[in-house]
Amino acid sequence: MSLYFRNSTNSTIQVAIFYHASRCGFVFVGQTGILSTWYRLAPGQTREVVTGNVGDRTIYYYAESVSRNLVWSGSFPINVPNYNFSGCWIWNINGNLCNNCRRVGFKTLNIQRGFVNFTVNLITNSAQRKTKLKNVRMVLPTKRVKRKSKLNDRKKLPRSQ
Repeated sequence: MSLYFRNSTNSTIQVAIFYHASRCGFVFVGQTGILSTWYRLAPGQTREVVTGNVGDRTIYYYAESVSRNLVWSGSFPINVPNYNFSGCWIWNINGNLCNNCRRVGFKTLNIQRGFVNFTVNLITNSAQRKTKLKNVRMVLPTKRVKRKSKLNDRKKLPRSQ
């Protein structure tokens, strides 16, 4: 009875999750919920990130490779700490109030009623998307950052005639 993330890439991935929780109270400036950062997944590893029945819930997540050249992001902006954190969090906290934080876009994951377990499988190739399981979502990166090689960093010399 849990939410799992699976790393089906060749890179180490780190995942942050956020979900609303009434135990975190209510504030007037924004919604509160549970924020947990950063779950590390080695290539091929599956990890439980939320325990309990996850059916009929909305959970937000953001994932990136440790090198940050692969990113799974969405349009729900949250300031997240750059260090490991797990607890109540105001999702739209002002970045100036959060030392050592950065703003990232979380993806929305709406899990249907009736699912006890659910897995988000982080993939890099659309050929990996084939699954008949309804409680598994295969997710391609939303952003790939290509690093420039040293050869590309050099200025081109003019041709000699």
